[in-house]
Amino acid sequence: MHTTTTLISDDRYYQMRAERSRALADKEALEKSYEALMREHQNIQTKLEEAVASKDDTIGLLRQARKELDDRRIDRADASMRAEIDRLRTDL
Repeated sequence: MHTTTTLISDDRYYQMRAERSRALADKEALEKSYEALMREHQNIQTKLEEAVASKDDTIGLLRQARKELDDRRIDRADASMRAEIDRLRTDL
């Protein structure tokens, strides 16, 4: 009878060791997945920051181009008005 109890006890011991080994393997796999996800998150964060910086640069260039276009329109309008003033002076 003592042998049966010992066998049951040994079986339970090996079963617990196997469960512990599976739990440790699962933990290691989860840690590796977590680290991979963290690296991927960091890469995505970096790409987002680069995209935002690029967008900001593009918006700055667009504003500058619009200002230059407006300045050219004003210069052309000024030149046209000066020409008209000169023509009217001549007519007078």
